[in-house]
Amino acid sequence: MMCMIVEVLVTWLESKAIILPDTLRYSTAAKFEEDEETWEKEAWSIVLEFTEPPAKQGNPSRGKARFLVENAPEDRLVSGKIFEMYEGMKKVAEVTIL
Repeated sequence: MMCMIVEVLVTWLESKAIILPDTLRYSTAAKFEEDEETWEKEAWSIVLEFTEPPAKQGNPSRGKARFLVENAPEDRLVSGKIFEMYEGMKKVAEVTIL
């Protein structure tokens, strides 16, 4: 089964913007509004893929996003929705689905 892929705009927070990822793929835990109560224990991972690394694009960066696993709630990947990305408990980016 094919995972849903959406176009996104990634706005890196100041702490991460100092050294933007220099890779074409970046993956970490995502926090959606629906997960406010449970995300620390049951977070979904999102994979961001770029045609040009964020380090070259700058901030914000454009790319594509998809869930890491197939049984994820893909109905959340709708245009206009915003979710946050975390490395551990540290918020590193806000992602807007285009």
